[in-house]
Amino acid sequence: MPELLKTHYYQYLLYAIQSPVFAVNNHLGAVNERISIVLPFREGYVSYLKKDMEAITVEPKVLSPEAYLEAERSGSREDYGKFEYHNGELIEMGGATKEHNRVSSNLSGLLWQSLINTSYEVFHSDMRTYSPSTNSYFYPDLVVSQGEAQFKDDEFDNLVNPALVIEILSKSTSAKDRGVKFAGYRSIDTLQEYLLVASQQKQIEYYQRQQQNEWKLIIFQQDADELSLLDDQVKLKLGDIYRNVLVR
Repeated sequence: MPELLKTHYYQYLLYAIQSPVFAVNNHLGAVNERISIVLPFREGYVSYLKKDMEAITVEPKVLSPEAYLEAERSGSREDYGKFEYHNGELIEMGGATKEHNRVSSNLSGLLWQSLINTSYEVFHSDMRTYSPSTNSYFYPDLVVSQGEAQFKDDEFDNLVNPALVIEILSKSTSAKDRGVKFAGYRSIDTLQEYLLVASQQKQIEYYQRQQQNEWKLIIFQQDADELSLLDDQVKLKLGDIYRNVLVR
């Protein structure tokens, strides 16, 4: 199980896991060991921790996918929150606003109502989606699979056959959702549609796969605009998606 560490200087909770991730260099000779820690910090990884009242430099190394999954499955998310994984690095997931949650609830209800008697299945934001080409693990706000949901392993917590992925944008996530996450998602052969839903204004960016490396973009901004998704199984009015959502 993870071991809780505290720094006297930063007062941040540091998360320890069992397999080696960081090399600890003891410049004072008091400690000579390798330990494994993931240090979430807004500007990157915390480079110092306090142990036995001596400062120790922590040099970050690439985090293996196995170590990431071990940490995510350890049950420590209740204490440390969720992290996504891309290119050997952790991406910390922040909290969601009231408007973000309302958009998510509206979309979830509309999708469930439309797909209840179909071969599609809707998953919420606790279902990881795995991108094998980029070896990334992401948490979409909503993801829909077609046919039987398929998973990377017998833990059944890494979906590999998404048909539709929906991300709800915020100021802190929009660049990531349009960049590294979209690159990872669109490399999944089963993915046909990608929605970027703004939470601070009425706007939806709808990406539809045309060919393997070609995507069509349509932007919706009016309440009467209707989105047709998943081979016309789902038809959504923009006004319904933003019902009771305070936007500009």
